[in-house]
Amino acid sequence: MDRLPRVHLLPQQVRRLIAAGEVVERPASVVRELIENAIDAGAAHVRIDLRGGGIASIRVADDGCGIHPDDLRLAVEHGATSKIRDAAGLHAIATMGFRGEALAAIRLAAGSLRLASRPRGAEAGAAITCREGRAMEVESCGMAPGTVVEVRDLFAHLPARRRFLGSPKEEEARCLRVAQEYAIAAPHVAFTVTADGRRVFATPGTGHMRAAAAAVWGREAWGLLELAADDGAARVQGLMSPPYMHRGRPDRQLVAVRGRPVQAPTLLQAAEDAWRRYLVSTLQGRRPWLVLVVQLPPEGVDANVHPQKLVVRIRQEEAVRELIARAVHAAIGAGVPPAGAAAPPPRQASAGATAAVAAPMAQGDAGHGPRTAPAAHQREMPVAAAVQDLLPQLVPLGQAMATYIVCSAGDAIAIVDQHAAHERALYEEALAALQRHALPLQQLLEPLMVEVPTAERDELSPLLWEMARAGIDVEWLDERTVICRSLPEAVLRRHPPRMAFELLLDGLHRRLPEGIDALAASIACHSAVRAGDPLAAQEMQELLGRLMAAENPLNCPHGRPTLVLLSRQELERRFLR
Repeated sequence: MDRLPRVHLLPQQVRRLIAAGEVVERPASVVRELIENAIDAGAAHVRIDLRGGGIASIRVADDGCGIHPDDLRLAVEHGATSKIRDAAGLHAIATMGFRGEALAAIRLAAGSLRLASRPRGAEAGAAITCREGRAMEVESCGMAPGTVVEVRDLFAHLPARRRFLGSPKEEEARCLRVAQEYAIAAPHVAFTVTADGRRVFATPGTGHMRAAAAAVWGREAWGLLELAADDGAARVQGLMSPPYMHRGRPDRQLVAVRGRPVQAPTLLQAAEDAWRRYLVSTLQGRRPWLVLVVQLPPEGVDANVHPQKLVVRIRQEEAVRELIARAVHAAIGAGVPPAGAAAPPPRQASAGATAAVAAPMAQGDAGHGPRTAPAAHQREMPVAAAVQDLLPQLVPLGQAMATYIVCSAGDAIAIVDQHAAHERALYEEALAALQRHALPLQQLLEPLMVEVPTAERDELSPLLWEMARAGIDVEWLDERTVICRSLPEAVLRRHPPRMAFELLLDGLHRRLPEGIDALAASIACHSAVRAGDPLAAQEMQELLGRLMAAENPLNCPHGRPTLVLLSRQELERRFLR
C-alpha cells in the first residue's frame, strides 16, 4: 500500500477556484461520480446495481487500487481528494475527478452511505458508514480488493429535494444513460449493470469500442464505421453510422473529451455536418449513430467549468472541429461522392430488399448460408487458450463423409468442419483486403446487366453502395438497370457471374448494418469448399494451415464451431476403459 494515492484536504484558496454548484441533484449524478472514481482507481471491472431507479439504492463496486483505511473518514469530507494538490493542478487535470466534493455531497444527500475499500495487497478491507450526513467509526470488513460504495434512500431526509425527482422508471433511465455512456467511452473497463435484480447490459472490457457499443446499443452497432484522425496535438477516435443508417432521435450519440462524456454541441455539430454531406436532401433532419472520443493533453482542456463536469472548454476548439470533420470524411467519404453528385442509399434495406435480384439463388447452399451470430463480433472474440495451443498440432488423418477432416491433435482427436474452417480463413483474408482497399477482383468479359423493379430501387441502393465502397465496379445504369463490371475473384471461382452477384447481394441484405464485415462474410461463405467436396491430403493440410493463421479459428463468421475436440479422457470414457 506504500504507493497508494493518499487523500488530503485541499487548501481553502484552491477550493474557491473550483466550479461551485450542485454536485448531486439526482441518482444519475451519484452514478456518474462513482463511475469516475472507479475509472480513476484503475478498475478493470465495474458493477452497478440500482434499486427503485437509484432512489432506493445505488451500489457501485470496482476492482481498482482502493483507499487506504486511514483515509476513509477524510474521503467523505468536503475538499478531500487524491487527484490534485494545488491550484496548478486545475490547469492540467489528468483525472476524471479532482474537486474532492463527490463523496461529501453524496454523504449529505443520502439517508445512508457505506464506503468500503480494500487496497491491493491488504489483508482485509475497512468500511465507514454515514447516516443522514453523520459519519460513524471506521471498522474492518472482509471483501475482495477494490472499493464498494452503497448509497441508500437518496434525499429521504430532504423531502423538498426528493419532491423534484421523477418516477423510479424515469430516474432509472437517466442512471442507465450515464452508465451506457461511460461503458462505451471506456471500452477497456468491463461494466455490468443491473436494475431491480435484472441485468440490463454487460460489456466485455476488451478495449474494442464497437464491442462495447454493441453490448449497450444492440448488434446494429457492429455496422458502425471507425473514426480515426490525429494531427499531433489532438486525436479523434470513435464510431459512426454509414449514411443509410440513421435515427430521428439523438439517443445513439455520445461525445467524450479525455474519456469523460460531456455536452459538447459544437463538436457534435462538426461531426453531423460532415456526415450530412452524404445524405439526400429529404433526410437532412436525421441523426447518425455516433461515438466521438476526443483525446487532448490535460492543458488543452478546462474541465473546471461545470459543477458536474458536464461541460468543458477546449482551448483549440476550431482545430478539433476540423479534425473531427476529417475523421468523418475519411470513414464515410472514401470514394463516395456527396449527395449532390450522386444519390447515396436513402434508407436501410428491409426484408424484401433483393427479391427480384436474388430470386434465382441456388437452393443447394441451404445449410451453409449465414446463421445468426454477427461476423464482427466473432472477429473480436478471444480464442480459448487451451484449444489454441492444440491447433499447431493438427495432423490430418483423412476425410469423413466428404465433409469433415479428422485430425490427430496431441493427446486428442479433432474433427474439423471443412466448410466452416475454410469460411473463417477466407473471411479474415477478405476483411483484411477490404480494409486495405485491395480486394482481389476480376473484370467480367461481358458486363452483367440486372433489371430491378422501380419499387425496389431504394432498398437495393445500400447494398450496391457497400459493394462499390469495396471496389466492385457496380452502379445504376438507369432508373431500372444495374450494371456490374467486376466481382471478387474468390466467388467467381465457384459461381458464374450472375449467381455470384446475387449471392453477394443476398449476404449483404441479411446483415447490412455490419458493412464490410457482412460483405467479407458473404464472400467467404460463397467461396469456401462445401460439404460433399472431396479434398486431397495436400488440400486438407493447406486448409488447416490457413485456419491456424486466423485470429479466431474456433468459429466461422456466422458463429458455428469450426472444430470439435475429443480428448483422450473422453475417448477412454466412451470405450469404458
